[in-house]
Amino acid sequence: MGVIISIKNSFEVEFFFVLDETWQQIGADGSAATTLHQFDRQHMKYFWSMPIWQELIQSKTNQTLMILCLAKQGEKVTALGGDEFVLTISGQARHLVGFILGDINPEEHLFHLFKITTHSNVRRLQIALQGMQTLERWLKERGLDKIFLEVECQNQEAQAFYASQGYRNLHLSKSFYSDGQNAFIMLKDLTLSK
Repeated sequence: MGVIISIKNSFEVEFFFVLDETWQQIGADGSAATTLHQFDRQHMKYFWSMPIWQELIQSKTNQTLMILCLAKQGEKVTALGGDEFVLTISGQARHLVGFILGDINPEEHLFHLFKITTHSNVRRLQIALQGMQTLERWLKERGLDKIFLEVECQNQEAQAFYASQGYRNLHLSKSFYSDGQNAFIMLKDLTLSK
């Protein structure tokens, strides 16, 4: 299941939703865990270990949703460095340019955002923004009305991004990250957005 969006006249990005049985489409041979781990390691300050990625993809009973930001092969993607990370989905190679990852809690009508990242070469193309907007529409269609996340206190760029999208600070979580950094816990009420 995917949503295709043109990015600033440069290339098309498909937001491919991975949930439940769809995890098996990307994780059957183990290469997806390797690709996601390498992408995470290169583009996130706090990256997950390979065993965590393997467990996530092989889990048969999770409520984890991942939105893969995928681009078709082409000169513009290659020029941006998109050839580094390739996933095969339903037999077709796609270039990973970002992802959104979190857990769905249907009882509380809540989505817990764990990670959102894009390839460093495409960060100013609003892929993360369009991905979050796509996620919010998908959640609202399924009766989920809140998103919460943690963001490093020193990451003012991310805080400004979330605030501009209607997230508000709930509280400070001290020593949240493995290196002792604090995090702000932020929440967005989707019933208040258009």
